[in-house]
Amino acid sequence: MTEYDKKIWLFGVFTACPLSDGIKDCLFQKYRSMSPATRWSYLESLSEKEVDDFIKYHKKCLSHRISGKRKECSFRLKDKKIISK
Repeated sequence: MTEYDKKIWLFGVFTACPLSDGIKDCLFQKYRSMSPATRWSYLESLSEKEVDDFIKYHKKCLSHRISGKRKECSFRLKDKKIISK
C-alpha cells in the first residue's frame, strides 16, 4: 500500500470506529471531532513512520476487541511506538 493509500485508509479510522462503539480513551477520539479538512491536513503532515504506527495501533486494538480479549485496548502510542500500559 502506498503512503497516500495508508493515509486514506487512516482517514476512515480518524472519522469513526469501525466497531461503532469506540472506547472513551481511544487514541483517535481527539481527531474525530476535527473537521474533515483539518483531519486530512493533519494526516498529510505525518511521516510514513507515524502513519505506520497509527495503523499498527488500530490493528492491534481492533484484533483485541473483536477476539473478545478486551472491551478496551491495553496499549497506547507513545513516542511514535506502541507500548503496553
